[in-house]
Amino acid sequence: MKIQQLVVIKTSALNGSAYCLSHNVPLGKKIGLTEEQIAAAQGSDYMASPALDARQKAAIRWAEAVTNMTARNDEAAFQAMQQHFSEQQIVELTVFCGMWNYSNRLCEALHVDLERPDKRIEFQAR
Repeated sequence: MKIQQLVVIKTSALNGSAYCLSHNVPLGKKIGLTEEQIAAAQGSDYMASPALDARQKAAIRWAEAVTNMTARNDEAAFQAMQQHFSEQQIVELTVFCGMWNYSNRLCEALHVDLERPDKRIEFQAR
């Protein structure tokens, strides 16, 4: 779950989707991501971050390659994914990233407004 949320945060940051970040950063915190992990995922220097482990860095790098349409030719990023994820997990994370790219672009294109603080979705513990 944390890996998926890091992928969402990276994808949304790359796409500049304020709406998606406004929801997914708090959700990331709710599921246990640290401020440092969230900040690293949003930035360009995530590979040097001590807050992220190698598996998290591989997923964020892959999300960046998928979002920037460079994944086909980024053999190093794909090899890093293969070191940490099964083939099925790679496919699932790639589809997940693609879905968030779609969501980011849709929200931005349609000028989806951020909710007022008193109308926000509250993420509740199970």
